[in-house]
Amino acid sequence: MTTNKQLILSFTLGVLLGSFGFYWFSKQTTTISPLPTTNKQLSTTTSLSVTPKDSPEAPDLTITQKYVASINNKKVEVPITNVPQGNTTSASTTSATPYTASVQQEVDITPLVNLMVPRWELGVGLGRHEGDTYIPVSVQRNYNHNKAFQLELHIDPSSQKVTGAELQHKWRF
Repeated sequence: MTTNKQLILSFTLGVLLGSFGFYWFSKQTTTISPLPTTNKQLSTTTSLSVTPKDSPEAPDLTITQKYVASINNKKVEVPITNVPQGNTTSASTTSATPYTASVQQEVDITPLVNLMVPRWELGVGLGRHEGDTYIPVSVQRNYNHNKAFQLELHIDPSSQKVTGAELQHKWRF
C-alpha cells in the first residue's frame, strides 16, 4: 500500500515540477527581446513599376506581397490572396491617369521562423516493464529544427534510484 502512495506522490510531484519548469522556461523565452539568437534582420525587397493602362477602367494601383522564409535550405513562400484593392475603377474616367502603378514587396521572415524551434524539452511520465513500475524523466535538446538528442532516466519509485537509462538521437520528418 505504501508503494502505491509513493508512486502516486512521485508521479504528482513530477508532473507539478515539470509544469512549473515548463511555465518558467516559457516565460523566459517569451520575454526576451526580438530576434535575440540571430544576427540576421528581417529583410524586404520592394520594386515599383509604372506601365500604360490597357483601358480607363483598369486599376490605378496593383499591390503584390509575398512572405518568404528559408526552411531546410529551401525557399518557401506564403502567398496573400484575395487582397481587396479598394475601388478598382477611378472616380471619373475623364480624369483617370493612363498609367497603372504596381508595387511588389517581398519580406524574408526566416529569423522569426528560427525562433519557433524549441531548444529544450522536459518530460515526465509513468512506465511499466515486466511487472515493474518506473517513472521516466527525460531531457531533450533540439539542436536543429528536425534533429535532437534525448536522455531518459528510469526511476524506481520504491527505492528512488535510477534503474535504467536511454540515450536517443531523434529525426523529425
